[in-house]
Amino acid sequence: MEGDVSEQKAHLDLADIKVAHQMYILQKSNFKPNQVPEVLGIIILSFGLLLEALLIFNHKPSSCAAVEVPSFFECGSDGIILIACIILSTPLFLITAIAKSNYKKWKMKTLQDLAKISNFHNSSITSKHGREMSILSHVESLLGEEE
Repeated sequence: MEGDVSEQKAHLDLADIKVAHQMYILQKSNFKPNQVPEVLGIIILSFGLLLEALLIFNHKPSSCAAVEVPSFFECGSDGIILIACIILSTPLFLITAIAKSNYKKWKMKTLQDLAKISNFHNSSITSKHGREMSILSHVESLLGEEE
């Protein structure tokens, strides 16, 4: 009778491990941070730098003092366009940084939970990628033994 209880416990643990592993694999791809805000921020900053460079190279103070209406590129902007682009792109970079940080926290917590469930006790691995691969291969070997 005791053998049946230990077999049920081992089977239940493997089922928990399998569910946790499948959830980790599924959510790992779903929770990846979106790179669109970062790319948009880079484009905005590049646009601002390009526009400021054009304004600096085409600056003609003599035509700005004239009575005629000068061209926008001839008078310059005193860096206002670049400052505006920096202000517009900063929130986009912050959004990306926060999303990446949250993803790393989730990944580490989930990996720790998976290691705890599967009784993985190898703390000698220093790199995060190596630890992730070791835990996943350990879990996959446990699940392979089940079949």
